[in-house]
Parts: sequence; C-alpha cells; structure tokens
Amino acid sequence: MKKETKRLLIRGILFVLYLTLGMVVFRQLESHNEQLGIRKAKRAIEDMLVKYNISHQEMKEFVEIITEAESWGFTSGWLEKWSFIGSLFFSGTVITTIGYGHFAPRTLSGRLFCMAYAFFGIPITWLMLTSLGRKIVEHIGLALQNRECKPESKLFSLFCLLVAILLAAVVMGIIAIVGMFAEDWTFFEGIYFAFISLTTIGFGDYVPMHPKFDPEDAERSSFVISLFVLFCLLLFSFGLAVNTSVLLSIRKIMEDKAIFGFQSLYSTDTDGETDVEEEVTRITRLE
Repeated sequence: MKKETKRLLIRGILFVLYLTLGMVVFRQLESHNEQLGIRKAKRAIEDMLVKYNISHQEMKEFVEIITEAESWGFTSGWLEKWSFIGSLFFSGTVITTIGYGHFAPRTLSGRLFCMAYAFFGIPITWLMLTSLGRKIVEHIGLALQNRECKPESKLFSLFCLLVAILLAAVVMGIIAIVGMFAEDWTFFEGIYFAFISLTTIGFGDYVPMHPKFDPEDAERSSFVISLFVLFCLLLFSFGLAVNTSVLLSIRKIMEDKAIFGFQSLYSTDTDGETDVEEEVTRITRLE
C-alpha cells in the first residue's frame, strides 16, 4: 500500500471514529432534555386546548402563524433584522462562514446575490485572515526570540501555540463580558457564543440581536445592538485571525520532526522570515 493511501486510510478511520464519538456523547447528553421539552410542550398545548376550547386544527394553524412570524424576525418586541446594522452583521456572518442561520434572504434576488457575494467574499476574507494570522504568529515568534527562546528549540512551537491560545481566550473573554452587559447572558453563555462563533460553527442559538433592555425602548435597543454587533465584527476579525494562528501553530507542531517525528512545516529563509507556502510545496515534492 502506498504511503499516501495508507495515510488517507488512517485519517479517514480517525475521522469516522471521532464522528461516532460525537454522535454517542451528544445523544447521551441531550436526548433526555429534548424529551422533557417535548412532553412539556405537549402538556402546554393540551392545557390551552381545554382553557380556550379550541380544536387541534385551530391550534396547529395558530402555531404555524407564530412560527412564520418568528421566521420573519418577530419576537416579544419587534426588532427589524434587515436594518443597516442587521444587514452588516449578516454580511459578516456570510463571508466569515459563521452563518448563524437565525435569519437569511427570503427573496430570489436576495438568495442569488448571497451566493455570488459568498463566492467572492469568502476567499477574500480568508486571505486577509490568513495573512493576519501569520503576522500574529510572526510577532509571537519575534517576542519569544527576544526572550532568548531559540526558533530551533523543541519548545518554541509549543510556546507559540500557547501564546496564540491565550490571545484567543482573551478575545473570547472580552466578548463574553460585553455579552453579559448587552444581551444579559451569563459569562459561560458568552464564552460559548464566542467559541462557537470564532470556530465558525455558528449554531445561531446565541446571536447579538436580542438586547436585554425593554423591547419597547427601540432607540436604546437599536443603539446597544449596533454597538455590540460592530464590536463583535471587530473582535471576530481579530479572533478568527488568532484562531488561524493557533491552527498554523498546531500544524507546525504536528509536522515538526523534532516533536512528533514528521517533517517540519516551516523553513526559515535568509532573512529569518517564515514562508509557509514554500515549505508546504517542498514537503509535497519530498513525499
């Protein structure tokens, strides 16, 4: 069996095993709570049928109306989703591939433009984030060198990774603290929102569009939302770049023969600068 085929097989098996692990653990953790929620909802519906003397069909139609209204953005207090700030936030979630899914284009023209916008915007965004991430890694490396940590040291890559992770943790902490004020989240909920966002998973269960202030105070709510959304977009740009630097550091460690016995990812040119693309090309040729 060829080396490349063997490597693909091993990684494929690892992927399937990890996927299976997620299936088992998530089902174990979440299934019981889901069943409790279903039973609670059924009891509430039955109570309403008796209290208001309506049929199951009428209740079904009412639920469909509420569901449709919610999909248009209606909550206990109406906050327009496609305002300037809402549209800006949506654009940011598209080109960063976070895609919360809490609202999306509903017109044909909007969906067509969304596809075209994402097609060109995603590469532009990730080129920017990758460049910024490499710049962060470069500055971390320079800072470590100034502290007499030699680049050829086995611990150098580990130190770079730890510093990058620390930066990511700081960004998530800042987002969480602001989320506690603007959205009335707990600190853990803010951390969860930041992590899910910065890893571009984007479930949409927590999004910065539901201010804790009185929904009737539209002016104040809109102001808080605008500030929080702009703040999130700014930190997301930096945070995603930091995450890129973390991934670059992890990849360097995983392929560093001094640590794991594989070919080193980075090479240093005559100016002492790291060029990832050249090294990856060199590794490919060697293999």
